[in-house]
Amino acid sequence: MSLGSVVETGSRDAVALLDANEVLLYAIVRLKEAARLASSEDTRKSIDEARVEVERLAGVLSKKLSEAMEG
Repeated sequence: MSLGSVVETGSRDAVALLDANEVLLYAIVRLKEAARLASSEDTRKSIDEARVEVERLAGVLSKKLSEAMEG
């Protein structure tokens, strides 16, 4: 029996979004740590800019997850 026949499409979408969001949240934590470790302000700024973009993407996925959970 395939996973597709066991889990309905909406649930699979929610699981996929949760998985992707987990990856992004881990990246945010690691980017914060990397910025803390950086010795130059330029490097710290570049890492912080990347973190902000990842946070934006995590927000997009969180919104999609909320929609998937509603229906």
